[in-house]
Amino acid sequence: MQLGEISFCDKIGYNIKDDGFKQKILDDVFQQFGCKIIQKHHEKFNIDSPLTLKRVTTIPHLISTKTNGNPYFLYLTRHNNANQCIFIDKKIQHGYFTPRMILVKLWFDDSLFKN
Repeated sequence: MQLGEISFCDKIGYNIKDDGFKQKILDDVFQQFGCKIIQKHHEKFNIDSPLTLKRVTTIPHLISTKTNGNPYFLYLTRHNNANQCIFIDKKIQHGYFTPRMILVKLWFDDSLFKN
């Protein structure tokens, strides 16, 4: 896997440069979750509605907060027996075929690194 060191959130991250590896990650996310990273998958909920509570508790969801920064999808996986935290950009820059993916070191419980 080709990596380039970059500044990410005032820390060091590693930009994944291998388009083949990036496509494998995108395919894995789609196969496991039915989610295409660059498409918008969202629904607005009214927190006071009983229907919202029912939908959130009975249908599996991936939930995140909306911020003003760049939108990323955080993917936790294992590669070569090592825990990997990959931030996947939710958009593709002009002139590129895959979104930017940044590998960072974060500390989560090992049980979360099962894709």
